[in-house]
Amino acid sequence: MAQGIIDISSIPQDTKLNDKQQIQKDCVICGRPHIDLAKIKSFLKGLRYPLYLMDFETFATGVPIYDGTSPYQNIPFQFSLHVITKPGAMVEHYEFLAEGKDDPRPAFLAELKRDIGPKGNILVYYEAFEKSRLKELAKAFPEYQAWWRASSGASST
Repeated sequence: MAQGIIDISSIPQDTKLNDKQQIQKDCVICGRPHIDLAKIKSFLKGLRYPLYLMDFETFATGVPIYDGTSPYQNIPFQFSLHVITKPGAMVEHYEFLAEGKDDPRPAFLAELKRDIGPKGNILVYYEAFEKSRLKELAKAFPEYQAWWRASSGASST
């Protein structure tokens, strides 16, 4: 504000920006989105079926309510999973929603393991979040560690 920069298009040309910041600035100035067709094509070409489109929901409490958890730890209690077995196939939907007061994590893991096959790509919106939750779950429930290692190596994207 002190420099008179009130929006992204006001950033002076000689201001050092990282690559992503420069793309954002250029898009604001030209009024068009940035589309890297080569990267998109490369990403799509690398996908292996079946495709698992997955989303988690979690809750966190200040005071842990389950043994082995910590304050504000994200506890998965719900997932939605859409599966495309091959190009052009109908989308299959699987879901899990915890019920009751018991720790939802064991049932969550059992259902997820049942619904995700040993091959293919897992696609998520925020990969770091889902991977972190699964890593925590595998640590808390060692009987799922081998499955976690195999599925996390199955090209989670």
